Amino acid sequence: MKCRYSKVASREDRSEFIVKSYKHIFDKAESILDVGSSSGALKSILGNKVTDLDADEVDVSDNVSGSPDYTVNLEKELLSGFRDEEFDVVVCSDVLEHLDNFHGVLDDIVRVARKHIIITLPNCTNTWRALRILFKQTAGRQYGLPLDRRQDRHKWFFSWREADSFMKNYCENMQVKVQEKFLLFNNDTNSMRCMIISRILRLRPLSSFSETYYVLLTKQHHE
Repeated sequence: MKCRYSKVASREDRSEFIVKSYKHIFDKAESILDVGSSSGALKSILGNKVTDLDADEVDVSDNVSGSPDYTVNLEKELLSGFRDEEFDVVVCSDVLEHLDNFHGVLDDIVRVARKHIIITLPNCTNTWRALRILFKQTAGRQYGLPLDRRQDRHKWFFSWREADSFMKNYCENMQVKVQEKFLLFNNDTNSMRCMIISRILRLRPLSSFSETYYVLLTKQHHE
């Protein structure tokens, strides 16, 4: 599995990294759907060819682009408001794991995409989280047992290997293929110890330390 390294400390950082990583895809696209855009950062970079779709299930309190083009409940509505193959590219970054209806929403993402689909998923079992659980007895704000019922939570817990296996098997049953995939190691380190470990991982990557799984899917009739 290919590995990449970048500092991704915010949704804005993540959008910038996605644009940089898939510049060759975005440059040719005339229409892009950002599913669960949250911050609106992708549209602020690529302009009006991006359609912002905020999801009720994901925190959108820091939207930087103003009002989104659409706000939907993905669990119930899916992407029913869009036509088949309406967008050249569909981006869905760190959203599917928030949904009980993971599979139904993914099916609809494939339906409305004409050429490419960019998906990112967390490596929920990464070593950083394992160490947090071991030493701090907490799995992080997306899990645990908060006093109030939060909507912005992960509904699925999986490793990058499970995500990769899922995508491989999923594509065999759909008219799509995995064109590119890689693991992201986040360089957003907040201690000397983490900085040293990150530098070591650059020399000898250990996939268990990766934080995000990236995959680019392509419709087979547009290869």
